[in-house]
Amino acid sequence: VGLSLAEIVEDRRTVTARFSEKQQKAFLKEPTLFHFYWLLVYERRSLRQAQEDLRLSPADAFRLARKLDILDLIQLLPDNRLRIPSIKAVRWTGDGEFMRRVYRDWSRAFVDRLAKPEDSAGKEDFFLLRYLQMTRETYGEFLTALRALEDEFIRRSIQEMRTQPAPLGHVRWLVASDNRSFVTGLASPDVRV
Repeated sequence: VGLSLAEIVEDRRTVTARFSEKQQKAFLKEPTLFHFYWLLVYERRSLRQAQEDLRLSPADAFRLARKLDILDLIQLLPDNRLRIPSIKAVRWTGDGEFMRRVYRDWSRAFVDRLAKPEDSAGKEDFFLLRYLQMTRETYGEFLTALRALEDEFIRRSIQEMRTQPAPLGHVRWLVASDNRSFVTGLASPDVRV
């Protein structure tokens, strides 16, 4: 499958990454640059596929690849070949207008598409909106369980991305939880038993 032994046994933990201020400014100035980067690095599209998906001319695709190379996000090699970072579970962190915009805009668009009161049983799309009351301890356990679930399926996804020759399907996942009221927006008072 074209993988080295090192890639197969590589550490599967989620790594924390952040875009530099220079990278964020470039993405803010030219959103297509980030979309191109995303298709190449996260969706593992070929240069040609990313070019076609974004309806770019070959010259524009090369220009964007060159910018990503200059920003140290990919390597542009001879004959328009690319060296893309290895497949890893990445958790973006850091501050900056670009990151705030991605989190806000992508989350809103995702929720707007899926947030419907219809039953999602039997569909590939899934949306769940719930309100619960629980102790602080149970809420901590709930958050720990969500993180463990995420870790398990990230691990599986990375393994499949590295070893499956068949096309893999997209999965978007957004998890949000807080301790506030839907109606008032106020946080829960400390619960005393």
